[in-house]
Amino acid sequence: MFLLAEAIGKRHSIPHNSSRSCLMKRSVGPRSGAIGSQGMRLCQVVEAAVGDTGRHVVELTRALATRGHDLTLIYSPTSADSAFRHSLCDIRAEVVPLPIERAASWRDIPAARSLGRMLAKRGPFEVLHAHHAKAGSVARLAGTGGAALVYSPHALEAAGRDRRVAARSLIELGERLLGATRTDAFVAANPAEWDDAGRLGIDVERRHLIANGNQAVTARPRGEARKALGARDGDCWIGFIGRLTPDTAPLLFVAAALGAMRRQSNVRALILGDGEQAVLVAQAIAASDHAHRFVWLRGIATKKWIAGIDLLVVPGRAGAVDHGVVEAVAVGVPVIATMATGARQLLGEGGGQLCGSEALPALLLALLADPTRLVRLRKEAVSAARAVRDTDMVDRTEALYARLAARR
Repeated sequence: MFLLAEAIGKRHSIPHNSSRSCLMKRSVGPRSGAIGSQGMRLCQVVEAAVGDTGRHVVELTRALATRGHDLTLIYSPTSADSAFRHSLCDIRAEVVPLPIERAASWRDIPAARSLGRMLAKRGPFEVLHAHHAKAGSVARLAGTGGAALVYSPHALEAAGRDRRVAARSLIELGERLLGATRTDAFVAANPAEWDDAGRLGIDVERRHLIANGNQAVTARPRGEARKALGARDGDCWIGFIGRLTPDTAPLLFVAAALGAMRRQSNVRALILGDGEQAVLVAQAIAASDHAHRFVWLRGIATKKWIAGIDLLVVPGRAGAVDHGVVEAVAVGVPVIATMATGARQLLGEGGGQLCGSEALPALLLALLADPTRLVRLRKEAVSAARAVRDTDMVDRTEALYARLAARR
C-alpha cells in the first residue's frame, strides 16, 4: 500500500514546467492605465516559493487582487515547488520569474540589479513585500524605486540554523544592516519572530505581528476524504504535512508512528509532502514491518485530505505557524506539536497539545489510547477555528500597506 500510495502521489503531482502555459497567457510587458481609486499597486517578491511560504504568498496575492489591488508577483523558478507553480494558473496577478539562488553568494548582486530594473520597468509600486530571508536581502539591496518595503522572513530564526558560526554571524549582520536602513515594516508571524526582530535592532514602531491564517478552508468532507484514503471503521489516522526537511523532522514522525503501530493495530499514517529527506523517509518506512500502513502522497493539495485524519503531528522546529496546522484546526482536526514549533501561538487558542520533542512519541501513544481525549481535542479545534480565518490576516496586511503608501 505504501508503494502504491507513492505512485498515486507522483501521478497527481504537477510537472516542473506545467506553469509555463499559465505564464504565457499573461503579458509581462510594461503596464498602462490606472486602477480604481481605492486600489494600490503592489509587488510581492519571493525566492523560496515552496511549502508554507509559497502558499502564504499565493493566498495573500489572490486575496488582495480580489479586493481591487493591482498585483505583480515576482518569484524564483529555481526555488518553486509544483504546488506553487500550479497555483499560478488561477491567480489574478502579473507573474514574473526572476532566478535567485538559494544560498548567499556574489550572484545576489546581479540578481538585485535585475530586480531593480524589473521594478523600474513595471512600476511604480506603492508597496514592495519581500517574503523569506533571501528575497528580503535581494529586494532590499535592489532598492524599491520609491515603494515602501515590507519584509516577512517566514521563520527568521531558521535562516541561520545549521550553519557555521561565521555564516550565522554574517546573516545576522546583514539582517541588522538591512533592517536598519532598508526596511519600512517587518511582519512577524508569531511572538518568537517578533522578539527575534527586536534582538536584531528592528524598532517596535516598524514591527508588526500578523499571524498566518487561511481563507475559507473548503476541505473535502471528512467521510469523503476517509473513503479516498481507504479508511476502515475503527481506523485511527495520524498525519504529517509539509516539506520533508530536517526542520520539519519527518523522521521523528515516522518513528513515532511506528511506535504507535506496534502498540495499536488500528493506527494508520498519512504523509503529505516531499523534500530533501524523502529518500531517508522512504528507507525508514520500508525497513519496518508496517510499511503497508503508511500512505504517502506527494504534490497533493492538503485540503483534499486534511479532514480525513484524526490527529495531525507536527514534530518540527521553530518557524512561522504553518498552513497545515491552520487548515487542520480550521476543519476540526486536533494537533500535537513540539514546543519548538511556531504552532504554539495557534494552539494557545485550543485544539491541540504541545510537548518537548523527546516526549512526542509518548504523548501520541497516550492520546491514541484514550479516544475521549481525542474527541475533546476535536471539539476544541472546532471552537478554535474562528481564530485562524485569514480575513483578519489579509485585513491587517492591507491596512499596513495603506498606511505605508500614504506616507510615500
